[in-house]
Amino acid sequence: MSTGTIIPPSLVDAQPPIVPHGLAKTTIVVSTFLGGLAVFLVGLRLTIRGWLFQSGTRAFGIDDIFLVLALASFISCSVTAVQSCFYGVGTRDADLTPLQMIKAAQYNTYWQLSYVLSIPLCKAAIASALFRVTDRRLYRVMLWAALMLSTIVLLIVIFALVLLCKPWPAMWNPTLGTCGDRGIITVLSYVASGVTIITDWTCAVVPYFVLKDLQMPAQVRYSLIGVLALGGFASIAAIVRLPYFRYYGHDTDVLYYSANITIWSNAESGIGIIAASVPPLRRIFTCLRSMIGSSGIKGNSQGPLDHTSGYTKGSQVKRDASSQGVPLESLRFGTTTSTSAGGPFRAKGDGKGWEKMQDDEGNSFSSKQVIMESTTVMVDSESVRSHWGSEDGRPVVGG
Repeated sequence: MSTGTIIPPSLVDAQPPIVPHGLAKTTIVVSTFLGGLAVFLVGLRLTIRGWLFQSGTRAFGIDDIFLVLALASFISCSVTAVQSCFYGVGTRDADLTPLQMIKAAQYNTYWQLSYVLSIPLCKAAIASALFRVTDRRLYRVMLWAALMLSTIVLLIVIFALVLLCKPWPAMWNPTLGTCGDRGIITVLSYVASGVTIITDWTCAVVPYFVLKDLQMPAQVRYSLIGVLALGGFASIAAIVRLPYFRYYGHDTDVLYYSANITIWSNAESGIGIIAASVPPLRRIFTCLRSMIGSSGIKGNSQGPLDHTSGYTKGSQVKRDASSQGVPLESLRFGTTTSTSAGGPFRAKGDGKGWEKMQDDEGNSFSSKQVIMESTTVMVDSESVRSHWGSEDGRPVVGG
């Protein structure tokens, strides 16, 4: 390509797409799958939030805003990645025309901008959710440091991509202007990846210390920690792509090797968004379990519940509808029962209610067949929820 002749953008835009194959096709499949999955999960999350909001609870939070912004930038990542593959990313130079290479470089530049926007926004979504459940200064400082570091690197990379060439379209079409040292992009890629790895692990480790002491079932707590720890696996993608940055400085097949960077970068961003979206989805299963449970009353130790009669099979003692317990007055056994405060008692002769036994009777009640009255306090563990709502409807984590 001769740099002395200006290639008009209209001529570049008129280029027909190619048929992707090999690495280019892999890039398209990965980008499309992760993009579609992210849209589905975030959409499902927002649907749950909307359902809670209609029921009168404060469901939406700033973490939802950050996640939607991260999703928007990731959709741009996926779309531009796919478009770049139809013009040369993932394809050898020998199979491309100079005009197709310019078009591919243009979409690849758009992809780079979208990617550097999605990463800090995803981290902001996770961090803002954790800010709502911890006042520990150490954890908050760590999260703020991760956010600030990601934002600073974001701004530096954006300035480099936009200001390196004058005018900006010379970034992908060198015939339109002049550019500075493109080695800066390679250096910034390594720096940005290093920062990303550190912040990924920060956003993966801090949730463990924040959530491990919350009052919730251990199974729920550790499942949340495991899901959020997916952010740590996202850093693996950042590590895998490191060797491919050196190809930015090559004269040939730059677009081919760039596909590896695109694949692993989209995997990193997509996994982060998925990890941030999954925890609130447990509310769906909670609601289904509640709906199933509301169709009948749980049985007790005396036998399974007959849902049609309201009785517990084996005892035929009708349960109280409001308390879901056995009314004391309904027991007519002619025996005594004891309480820790003021007992023992025995059934009245007419079978209606109970009367306190005299001292001389009470001294020998232990030799009789008795019914012990006990009080059981049931605490609904679902009232303490992480990321999908508390008992009063206010989200605890991420809601």
